[in-house]
Amino acid sequence: MPAFAHDLRLGALKTAYADGSLTPRQLILALRDQAAAQPDTDWYFEYSPETFSTAELDFSLEVCEAVMDVLRPTPDHKLILNLPATVECATPNVYADQIEWFGRNIRNRDCVDGT
Repeated sequence: MPAFAHDLRLGALKTAYADGSLTPRQLILALRDQAAAQPDTDWYFEYSPETFSTAELDFSLEVCEAVMDVLRPTPDHKLILNLPATVECATPNVYADQIEWFGRNIRNRDCVDGT
């Protein structure tokens, strides 16, 4: 498939997401399906819950696990979870405690890598 065809499909997804006709879950499913349609490419997905450092930890965990349910990572093909400190609202030791708690509580820990 020519590269421009992929760009056109991805552009259509972006437009549908921006105008509200595509939910975040539908967008993730569409991207997953596009990746599956290209088995010669080694795909890895990354998810960043931008409110991680300001939301309740159990909510951040629930959101990340919902994304995992859609993307279905495996120990051989992990999902990268980027847990950002988007807004510096805690001291470094508190943020470190949040990351540690998350790592202990995420299910299927062997299927994710953290950044």
